[in-house]
Amino acid sequence: MKKLFITLSIFAFILSGCNRRIPAGEFYDETFGWRITIPENFRGVSDRRAERSREHGLQLLENTHGVEFEDFTTTIFKFNVGQFNVFEALHEPFDPTIDGDFLENQKLVVELVYETFIDQMPGVVVDISMTTEQIDNLDFYVFKMRITYPNNVILNWRMHTRLFDKRSFAVSIIYKDEEIGQQMLDALRNSTFGR
Repeated sequence: MKKLFITLSIFAFILSGCNRRIPAGEFYDETFGWRITIPENFRGVSDRRAERSREHGLQLLENTHGVEFEDFTTTIFKFNVGQFNVFEALHEPFDPTIDGDFLENQKLVVELVYETFIDQMPGVVVDISMTTEQIDNLDFYVFKMRITYPNNVILNWRMHTRLFDKRSFAVSIIYKDEEIGQQMLDALRNSTFGR
């Protein structure tokens, strides 16, 4: 079984459509001392819907790769605006002495996501890139994926990720609407961490 930090819900969301339903506005996560303001137009996603999404995503990965994956992630929050704009934060244990190099792990995750899209959605064009970005003076790896469907609908996925001690942290931003995508990016870029 592979242990990878995977944003599983991206597959279920894009192919079909938090631990608690929480309101938009000021949000604080104790694990990372993270303060972020969720735009008011976002709605919290229910536990049940988030869990179905994760299960479906895991199934798609396993169907594509013929390998059983374990999901060790904990959802910090999951919000959406309409069907095609999702804002999600996750974390999971990650010990480089056991799990290997963090960046190489993240690159493998993106490769698995790419291969799953190509396998599950023939005809899509997927462009991938990686950069780094500082948020609150902390370095994050940023993986970007642009998915163009045969009908010319375009979805964008960005995953900002970093290792905090022995905890992998990621924020996944999926958007069709550029303005809503910018709202999520601005919220993340203006957030702070208590390190």
